[in-house]
Amino acid sequence: YILAAYRNVWVRSLAVRVTDCQIDSMTPLYQPGSIILVKRWQERFIEYGKVYLIITTQGNRMVKYLRAAERNEEVLCVSENSAYDPFTIPREDILALYMVKGCIFQHSL
Repeated sequence: YILAAYRNVWVRSLAVRVTDCQIDSMTPLYQPGSIILVKRWQERFIEYGKVYLIITTQGNRMVKYLRAAERNEEVLCVSENSAYDPFTIPREDILALYMVKGCIFQHSL
């Protein structure tokens, strides 16, 4: 598994801190300050319904469920917290995907 440095585009270490994303967009699944364990997704397809760390060509980083969009050239990004509306991003704007494989809650460290 790869743990990713969430603030930086490079992904080399073993955990991603969730503190720099929309703090509550993935609650209650992931709490602010949690460390998520990710694995580089190297397949050509996307396994919809799973949670990914998405890094875009514009340097945006987000943790979201990925689902099929109405248009095949886009993916639908969905938050766990229903207060946040789903949105689409073009597939060509995805620089890298990392599937979330687990979580370490900060209070358990």
